[in-house]
Amino acid sequence: MLITLQDAREHVANFVTTGGACPNRGIVDDRINQAIRRLLPKADWDKTTTLFKVQTQNGCITLPRECETARVVNICGAPRELFHKAYEFMEAGPGEFVSGWAGVDLKDMGDGFPTFFDIPTFDPDCLETPEGPYKIFAVSPSAQDLGKLVIVQGPTDLWHEVRTNGVPGEPLPIAVWDQGQEGVLCDLPTPLTTNTFKSITGIQLPAGRVDYVSLYAVDPATNKMYFLSKYHPDETFPGYHRYKILGKCCEDDICVTLRCKLRYIPASRADDVLLIQNLDALKFMVIAIREENARNLQEALAYEQKAVFVLDEDLRNQEDGHTHGLDVSRVFHFGRGVGRIM
Repeated sequence: MLITLQDAREHVANFVTTGGACPNRGIVDDRINQAIRRLLPKADWDKTTTLFKVQTQNGCITLPRECETARVVNICGAPRELFHKAYEFMEAGPGEFVSGWAGVDLKDMGDGFPTFFDIPTFDPDCLETPEGPYKIFAVSPSAQDLGKLVIVQGPTDLWHEVRTNGVPGEPLPIAVWDQGQEGVLCDLPTPLTTNTFKSITGIQLPAGRVDYVSLYAVDPATNKMYFLSKYHPDETFPGYHRYKILGKCCEDDICVTLRCKLRYIPASRADDVLLIQNLDALKFMVIAIREENARNLQEALAYEQKAVFVLDEDLRNQEDGHTHGLDVSRVFHFGRGVGRIM
């Protein structure tokens, strides 16, 4: 049985304050979310990782909003390496990765990318792809999102920052798919941004949307559209983790399977499933936060350690019967990454 926010509310409400059950649901939810946020980085607890599979041809992988980082990777059926962001700068490293790299691995590009894909740039192997710059188009299936403003940030054709009334970015009204049918447009998609963009450095989405919003780059000369991203109704300042594929393993599509650490996303609805699936650990962490706020730091530390102990115990119970325990942390020396088997 999966634990929801409502289950946690009922279990921890008596421990949020010292005066009995806290009557303020907002405070209870905040403490539950804070407890989850504090516990997530400490280990890969049960149900805090997931498999993510993707098939791509563009040489990069952008993780969905639910995924924070990749732990291990399999490319086209074979286990491969995950390189650190700065690996090519090591003295005995490969230097700058180029298309001639012999390995078939992933290079960490970091977090905070505002779109799934970049605005297209000129590709000498694909003469149909113009160099840009492009105008931007945002569209939703729901008429209730019509006209709400997306702020698009980035440089224009001269690499000057696009600004509106001295503020970075250009407001872009959201359009609606024809009769709400995704992918169907009657005419030229309007409205488009007034400015053309060479790249997108930031996206600000309006709160209170009821449906997903898709973002496209539009070639103003041909009206050809290129998909950039799709945003969850709860997203306001999107930022995703991205990896670059090094080398080639398939003639066409590259198939990648990743074991990913899930990203902290605050729970807000009663039926939201929590990332930390242990009520006792959440209770101990909520008490730790309460004592920390009261400046009882020793007691706070003791309760936090108790929460971690409960989760460790739960994880050991989940792993009973496994023939091997795998530590997927990577230690990068002057050669390739080294995994450790316990």
